[in-house]
Amino acid sequence: QYTIYFDSPKEKGAYPFACSFPGHWQVMRGTLHVLEEGDELPLEPQLETPRREFVKEWKLEDLAADAAQLQGRSYTRGLEMFRVASCGKCHRLNCQGEKLGPDLTDVSKRFAGAKLLQQILEPSSEINKQYQTHLITTDTGKVFTGLLAKEDAESLHLLPNPLQPEQITILPKNNIDETNVSSQSTMPTGLLMTLSREEILDLLALLEAGGDPRHEYFRP
Repeated sequence: QYTIYFDSPKEKGAYPFACSFPGHWQVMRGTLHVLEEGDELPLEPQLETPRREFVKEWKLEDLAADAAQLQGRSYTRGLEMFRVASCGKCHRLNCQGEKLGPDLTDVSKRFAGAKLLQQILEPSSEINKQYQTHLITTDTGKVFTGLLAKEDAESLHLLPNPLQPEQITILPKNNIDETNVSSQSTMPTGLLMTLSREEILDLLALLEAGGDPRHEYFRP
């Protein structure tokens, strides 16, 4: 956990905030209320209206049996759910999307069915070492977090923000007091909470098919 100290706005009002990491805003957001002394906190948080209605906080056991049979799925809807769930903000699939996370075109070579579904619902269950967040504490007590971009005999090169790959923090090893690797994935949970069962299965079929519309999963 982290504690952040900052100067609150002077003007009374509601100030929405959200995590700017791709896709995180859907589940990591809130409102900071600046009030006069004695004012009551509003009962309803003033959040941005969701793009879709909440369906369910899906668990692996809810969908595991269906994940084993993906014949007759909809490619078009699967592709739309790839966008709705913000997968393409970080992942590339058949030449579509960004490269901030692992390329998913050949994901079925490692994960399929319920195992692939688990990667989406429980992203911290198994994290690609290349995309693990490092937490580095210096001898002055400062803490730096980010992906390990490079390591040599004298320093660690840390990437704090995958959206800005040109901004690298270089930390001399002789100034590092402690290095830890986070057990939490940068991919948030809850990305499927606005999707229906059928939409999730179409998305799963799309991922297993590597984004190929000619795959047998999409044949009538």
